[in-house]
Amino acid sequence: MENVPSIKKDDNFIDFVNKLKEMKYKVNFKVINIANWNAPQMRRRLILIASKISKIEITEKQSKKFKTIKEAIKI
Repeated sequence: MENVPSIKKDDNFIDFVNKLKEMKYKVNFKVINIANWNAPQMRRRLILIASKISKIEITEKQSKKFKTIKEAIKI
């Protein structure tokens, strides 16, 4: 299953989240622009975090300058 924003509507993803919740995990997921997290590409990706201790908030970090592929591989 490819990690694209529409995955959150997929039955397999929904089943996975429900299974985590059945196992007493606190689950949070959000679609973010990964360029804001220093990935050298402008893509929206779904991030899922699960914890048995407490729900973890996913913030949309805002980067002032996006990293290029050239910077990432240090050419």
